[in-house]
Amino acid sequence: MDYIESFVYTGSDVKLDISIVISRLLTEAQHIIDNLKVEKNSMIWEQRKAGVSFRDAEKEANKEIFDMIRNSTGIMQAFENRQNRLVAELTKQMVAAPANMLAGKNPDHAFKWVLGSVKTHHCPDCLKLSKMPARNVKEWRKLGYGLPREGKTICKQGCQCLLEPAKENKK
Repeated sequence: MDYIESFVYTGSDVKLDISIVISRLLTEAQHIIDNLKVEKNSMIWEQRKAGVSFRDAEKEANKEIFDMIRNSTGIMQAFENRQNRLVAELTKQMVAAPANMLAGKNPDHAFKWVLGSVKTHHCPDCLKLSKMPARNVKEWRKLGYGLPREGKTICKQGCQCLLEPAKENKK
């Protein structure tokens, strides 16, 4: 994995990608805060209609909101799912960057599908792909599985594999 270890995804690219993700998450977080305020007011209103004192209604509404945040339910679950998707997308782009850049310089450069380390077992797609001969990026894409971590294998974005330049390049 010398090429992966020596590859530098330029600092400005990383900072830009991370800045975009942070900006999206902050915008979504503000939207959630606004929605939670509306939801809290609605909860208080419903309890007030039932004859509950304002103080008790507010206390109960706060408890429900905090439970929603703590347990990742409702709108918080949607936010957490969105966060995970954004981080997976950023990771995918950063992992694919070395292969894509090398392929951009030399489209015929061959890569081997190398299994990453996993806690349980590899998906059948990755096992099959790792046993195949080296191919260029375009040929890997033609197989229909995309590149590692692009989400087209059975393991989706959870893939830990990499494309590593073949020792003996295709002719």
